[in-house]
Amino acid sequence: MAKILISFLGTGSVDRESKKERREYNTVKYEIDDKIYEESFVTKVLDIHYNIDKILYIGTLRSMWEEVYRTYIGEDGEFADNYLELHDIVPQFNKDSKVLENEYKILKHFEHQKKLIPILIQYGLNKEELDFNIQQVLKIEELINDGDEVYLDITHSFRSLPLLIMNVLNYLKDVSKKNFEIKEISYGMLDIMRENNDIAPIVQLDVISELHENIKAANTFTEKADGFELAKLLETKNKDLSKLIKNFSTALSLNYSHEIKKQYERILKFDFSKLDATERLIAEKAFEDFKNSFDTSKKNSLFQLDLAKWYYSKRMFGVSYLTLTESIITYAAEKIDFDRSFDEKVRHQAKVDLYKIDRELGKLYTSVNKIRRNVAHMLDKRHDTYLNDFNDLEKRLSKATRLMK
Repeated sequence: MAKILISFLGTGSVDRESKKERREYNTVKYEIDDKIYEESFVTKVLDIHYNIDKILYIGTLRSMWEEVYRTYIGEDGEFADNYLELHDIVPQFNKDSKVLENEYKILKHFEHQKKLIPILIQYGLNKEELDFNIQQVLKIEELINDGDEVYLDITHSFRSLPLLIMNVLNYLKDVSKKNFEIKEISYGMLDIMRENNDIAPIVQLDVISELHENIKAANTFTEKADGFELAKLLETKNKDLSKLIKNFSTALSLNYSHEIKKQYERILKFDFSKLDATERLIAEKAFEDFKNSFDTSKKNSLFQLDLAKWYYSKRMFGVSYLTLTESIITYAAEKIDFDRSFDEKVRHQAKVDLYKIDRELGKLYTSVNKIRRNVAHMLDKRHDTYLNDFNDLEKRLSKATRLMK
């Protein structure tokens, strides 16, 4: 496991009189966890404070690579020529300089060590440059291993870069499936030094990462009926709600309509005011979709029909057909013996008497039950009609709604 710091490198402050770049950052008193560090690079502070193993510096060809080299490696000794060459060549680059043509002129000077790794980007002045930058920053994938802890500093450089890097990190976690932890997102708040005794607090912005995780989990819950990740996130903050969501998701994944109804009724009774503001907003929004879809006061056949519609809305078409078929049987069983509609003998009789109870509903049952059998038993009897089965599902749900009033 390695501790990796990702940061951005600018060109330094501008001299007010000459209007020229000074090619360095001012030395600043930074405060983090009640400790004061006096450094020109906030990355140096974070490096010392967290005992960082590797620093990934993202910057343009014109960024202060010579100053990074001087600060971390030095301008004298065995590698003094590296510093001098960087000092001479880097300021000559500009917004029109092409990274692919020139990056070796910078990278070669850092090859003798493993602590600092430059990642070169364009200025991002148009879509072409932004697309290029994305590909460059995605090289981070090769530099992060499973189990690593990632620290992200967004104090310096272009304001678009924090947006880019957050999306890249989310891609690596969610799509590339890299198993690393975003340990901290920080920002050296230079803006308030005058109001804070000339000290720049390093503000921790972990809430941004937490918010993303909660939004992603809530979306998975509402769109795919999978609340396990949301339950996991809530486990340390509210075990009761976490357990409710987990049980509800389990019932949904098994399509146990009785248990779905029971667990959902428990969730409706939950006091969301126990959560903090952000978690309450996300949790309430996550359940809003279910509230708009389910009415537990309805009789079982209509609740099952609503469930079939909900599965359809989530593109779970096979489960929708299964549930639609059972809702029709339940409807007929309720006509025979309402209180024993889930009794096996009553449900068998419902299938026998269905055409007598409602001939049109009987015909609908016959058509959807063929599809149910194909889905449930993985048969190969409808491979040539599957698109028709898909296209007709919405109409069949509407017809069942009309007939089962």
